[in-house]
Amino acid sequence: MPYRKTTAPSRLALLLGVSAAAFAAGSPALAQDATWLGVTGAFGTGSNWLGGVVPSGTATFGATGATAVTTVNQTLGGFTFAAGASAYTFGMGGSLGFIGAGIVNNSGQIPTLNNSGTLAFL
Repeated sequence: MPYRKTTAPSRLALLLGVSAAAFAAGSPALAQDATWLGVTGAFGTGSNWLGGVVPSGTATFGATGATAVTTVNQTLGGFTFAAGASAYTFGMGGSLGFIGAGIVNNSGQIPTLNNSGTLAFL
């Protein structure tokens, strides 16, 4: 059987490929922020958010859209109520978890959280 010499560039390419794959697998996804449009009151429906994606980062609420919002099993960075935001009421079923700033209220209104599940600040 003839001897085949492995060259350094091929080992380097293999090492770089394995390293890149390991980095990509271990990198967390970036959180998605979004602003509430509130076509309906369903928090988990993409069409209720600017950009069409339910936020995993900060959910910002202003003076537009439905103010009676239902959530079921959501985890995200936080709620931010912008200056001039309406008075929102949240009906929470299942769990609602905040893994970032929590609730930031810059409006003159007090949001109401009706909790029939678990509310957690992680």
